[in-house]
Amino acid sequence: ESVNELREATKLSVSGGIPRYEDISDKEYVLVASKSPRHPTTEAFRGLRTNLQYLLNREGQNTILVSSMHPGEGKTFTATNMAALLAQADRTTLLIDFDLHKPRVHKAVDLTRCIGLSGYLIGKSSWKDAIQKTEFPGLDVITSGPIPPNASELTLSERVEILIEEARKEYDFVVIDTPTILLITDALVLMKHVDRALLVANVKRANVRGMRQLEELLG
Repeated sequence: ESVNELREATKLSVSGGIPRYEDISDKEYVLVASKSPRHPTTEAFRGLRTNLQYLLNREGQNTILVSSMHPGEGKTFTATNMAALLAQADRTTLLIDFDLHKPRVHKAVDLTRCIGLSGYLIGKSSWKDAIQKTEFPGLDVITSGPIPPNASELTLSERVEILIEEARKEYDFVVIDTPTILLITDALVLMKHVDRALLVANVKRANVRGMRQLEELLG
């Protein structure tokens, strides 16, 4: 029920805690950095941003994957707001919606899915052609694109590694939103391509048994 309890329950490093943003519903995805810049939730994201910058302490480390164990824990909310606040700190940031099963990033940033990531992965476009601009200067987005029938297979494509390696050279930060870990293995597959994985645990779902299971998965 608290960050301190989480630290006691797991050997994994805990990067911070984000208070609930009461103006969000299950069907709404909000960029609090834009809507409520002085809200405690926004301040908490600023603290998380600072902690992540310390964790990415080696030269060239700038890729962050965001996932969770269960649906509805706030991974997309975290990924989009984290990316927006990195851009606000004058860091060019690319946010990629790698949840090709239930994509939501486009809703948070009010963009269409158009070509998107799936179009790039099947060879219909270059990854740069799939980029869309947002209201935040410095924040670009690659939405999921149309939902493919073979989403998990596409994460195994060599084009994934090409995208991430080229994007890390073009941007100060690359933030990747992925499916939940317990339901789909995509996030575990993608972890080998990134520098850090940020896993969101919601107090309504998190428990000691779940933390142990997560540690085993990440083994």
